[in-house]
Amino acid sequence: MLWCAVMLTKNELILKRQKAMRKHIWFKVLTRSERAIFNLTIRCVEQIKSSKLAKIVTAIVEKLTQAMTSRVEKLSQSVGRQLA
Repeated sequence: MLWCAVMLTKNELILKRQKAMRKHIWFKVLTRSERAIFNLTIRCVEQIKSSKLAKIVTAIVEKLTQAMTSRVEKLSQSVGRQLA
């Protein structure tokens, strides 16, 4: 059904948007069109069925997730792997 293993539902998208807004990343990281696509998906779709829409929304979610990772997490992943 979807090209990715994770099923993107309305509730998951709402939670991701709230978390991004709390961390002040929503407006810094996303363009106006990306925010519009994300918001319209939340308003119009209960569960994403279109593979094209799933790819677009997944890319936006990944962009938000990368921006929300803290400096400590990024450093521990990069330095920690070299030490191990």
